[in-house]
Amino acid sequence: MTNPLISVIVPCYNQAQYLDECLQSVLDQTYPNWECIIVNDGSPDNTEEIALEWTKKDPRFVYIKKENGGLSSARNAGLEIEKGEWIQFLDCDDTLEITKFERSSTFFDSNEIILSQFSLLEFNKKTKGYNQIENKFLNFDSILHNWGKQFTIPIHCGLFSVKVLANFTFSTEVKSMEDWLMWLKIFYNNPRCQIIEENLCNYRKENKDTLSSDLIQLVHQKAKIYPIIFELYGKEIYDQLVLNEIEIKSIENLQLKNELKKIQKDFFVSKYLQLKKLYYQLKK
Repeated sequence: MTNPLISVIVPCYNQAQYLDECLQSVLDQTYPNWECIIVNDGSPDNTEEIALEWTKKDPRFVYIKKENGGLSSARNAGLEIEKGEWIQFLDCDDTLEITKFERSSTFFDSNEIILSQFSLLEFNKKTKGYNQIENKFLNFDSILHNWGKQFTIPIHCGLFSVKVLANFTFSTEVKSMEDWLMWLKIFYNNPRCQIIEENLCNYRKENKDTLSSDLIQLVHQKAKIYPIIFELYGKEIYDQLVLNEIEIKSIENLQLKNELKKIQKDFFVSKYLQLKKLYYQLKK
């Protein structure tokens, strides 16, 4: 199909200060056939006021409002009404380069997912991505075992055929790493995938939810995600995941133990040298 419709889903909660920049990056796309669904997830700020102004600017912007249910719930609300053959997820504090859709459309006929590299937006300064997306990441086993350890892929790097998201909804039970389940679902079926070696989107890293960096909360979220993985993919894959986690933790604990021994040894050597020096000083 020539120039298929791209549905952009923008969940919004209490980040109205970034919304204009985000939506402007959609409006500026050199590829014209898109719709942009702005989902106000019960935001207490002026998200609604800003969003409605954009629907007046261009009828391709669509606004919906719902009770607060979290990021996954907001994305699901967008998926329920999207009309496109391709889907672009875009958090409201991130942006797209103006040629992302046009460059991606080159590969629509022979692929089901198109990924572009990305830049970081840190304190409004653009820097190179903290990890490059590589082909070695793009398989089910790698995403299952190495996600969050060796790499992650910001969700807006991808353009997804609706086929790879058929019957998929984001889990509203988890508050972090919800996109991990999406990537697992997609790559479980070995999709045809193309990487564009250009930074065609921007990820505002410093404003992301710090939940994923809080160790205790991360453990709690994994405790919710693992049963979902068991239900979706069965005991064999679940056991592989758990055993891999145990092995990694054992290696980490051994490394930590060795490091503590080194610190302890260095501490006592330092104290011994200090006491030895003091002894000779007193002896004089």
